[in-house]
Amino acid sequence: MGKPSSLVTLIVSTLCFSALLEFAHGDNGTYNIQGRIYCDPCRFQQETRSSIPLKGVKVILQCKTSEEGNMTYTNTGLTDQNGVYTIPMNDNHENNYCEISTDQTTHPSCTETVAAKGDRVTLINTNVLSFSTRFVRPLGFMSKEYDPRCALMVKEYDIFNIKVDD
Repeated sequence: MGKPSSLVTLIVSTLCFSALLEFAHGDNGTYNIQGRIYCDPCRFQQETRSSIPLKGVKVILQCKTSEEGNMTYTNTGLTDQNGVYTIPMNDNHENNYCEISTDQTTHPSCTETVAAKGDRVTLINTNVLSFSTRFVRPLGFMSKEYDPRCALMVKEYDIFNIKVDD
């Protein structure tokens, strides 16, 4: 008669595990926005293997009713030793324009921003996007001076020697 109680235990365990998974997937309106901040010593204006992660950079999440609209939510985060930040986000901001930005750096010789200073974040909760972490493209700063060690990468990737077929 041990089989019926084992079956009940299995069913109850499965239901509890399913409920735990629902909670872990962020269906409760809680998200984590995650990204990286780096320094580009080669001035390539993109993250490469020579990029340096920036620790201690303040990152700002702002949501507005539209690009120029009223602020509905704001929160901040700080990068760790790997240049990674995580910003918690509560509630559903599906109809808002949300953006990650930073305007400061912790590296004194790496102060020029790479292209855009921010990136738009999608915060809708659908069956497709039911996970609780939203990843944002890396944001970078360029060093004031070109690092001479980057010449090897320029040569390796043949960046400036474009060949045209005759």
